[in-house]
Amino acid sequence: MKYSFSNKRIFCILLFYFSVVSAQKVTFINNTNTAVTIKNGDKEINIQEHEKKELADVTDILMLKEIDRSIYLFLEPTEKLTVTLEKGNKLHYAGNRALVYEYINGNLNADTYGKFNDYVKAVKNKNIGELAKYSELLLIDILRNIKQTTILPTENDSYATKKMKSYIKYNWLMTVFSAIDSQNYTSFSGNAFNYFKKYIEADIPQYRCVTFYQYSVLENLARYNNLLEKKLPTYPIIEHTTTERDNINQFLPKTCQKYYFSNKYEYLNHLNSPEKEYYKKILNEKFNDQ
Repeated sequence: MKYSFSNKRIFCILLFYFSVVSAQKVTFINNTNTAVTIKNGDKEINIQEHEKKELADVTDILMLKEIDRSIYLFLEPTEKLTVTLEKGNKLHYAGNRALVYEYINGNLNADTYGKFNDYVKAVKNKNIGELAKYSELLLIDILRNIKQTTILPTENDSYATKKMKSYIKYNWLMTVFSAIDSQNYTSFSGNAFNYFKKYIEADIPQYRCVTFYQYSVLENLARYNNLLEKKLPTYPIIEHTTTERDNINQFLPKTCQKYYFSNKYEYLNHLNSPEKEYYKKILNEKFNDQ
């Protein structure tokens, strides 16, 4: 009886798990007069003009190749979302948390990048209070738009919500950190980075560079590591380059070092430069386990 009960219990758990996962749905409608290609992980999905298609196994990022647009999604297991591409390359969202996705994919970058000049002004004035005020007032507005009360994860947050907060946090911090670094006021910059580092302190022991924002934030901190109150951990350098670059890479975990080489390869590949082969070789030989 015990064996039978255990098997029945496992079956019920698996049934619940797969029914929940399969309930997550994203539907894409191409409401234009040309076909589009969506990159979903390693898969490419072609959607003809005025075609509606349900997407399976959706990743966090969908890429619309023809118009070079990214759609960031942080779906709960039972959520349903419909994304419609309209004429003029406008995206419309309908379904669960549609307004949140509308904001993340439509206005978030404009809001964060739009504050850059205000941040630079505060840095030039060497006024951390002013910099904190500009950035944290924006953060309050962002949180209101994504229906959250804090950018830091809480014990009640779902996995999807934690990923969404992380993406937005690093998007927001990247612009702040770029403004600080742009002026290179050594002492002030160190104090400013020490102030904002509190937002990522809990991430540092298991830091991963999945997005450009994460990479940029950690790279900026690495430049000023000698001025940080709590130093960054060091890592083995996977591939040595210049002394200046190694001084930064020593504070980047392997995923972030890989991000550096990937960026170099993508840039040189875009230029069709023969130098790209060096970076391709490094990625294949030194980072193929990532």
